[in-house]
Amino acid sequence: VDLSAQGAGGGSLRDDSVAGGTGTSATVTGFNTSTDTIASATSSPAGTFLGTSSSSGGNTTLHFVDGSTMLIVGVANVSSITFTA
Repeated sequence: VDLSAQGAGGGSLRDDSVAGGTGTSATVTGFNTSTDTIASATSSPAGTFLGTSSSSGGNTTLHFVDGSTMLIVGVANVSSITFTA
């Protein structure tokens, strides 16, 4: 997913759970920590990320509670990401 194609105004990524959808992975580029958000009813129901994360090489990998992962390219620190339900 390339969020830079969104232009100004920001975007929101949502992890919609689907049957058999656990354990999937996604890579996100163009994520702007000033305007973009990650929405998850299961992994951040109160705006706090309940999964785990790891950072390497200036990128952050989010490990959601359903086993899915999301690599955020160019974001080195999970604390700079805004999470919503």
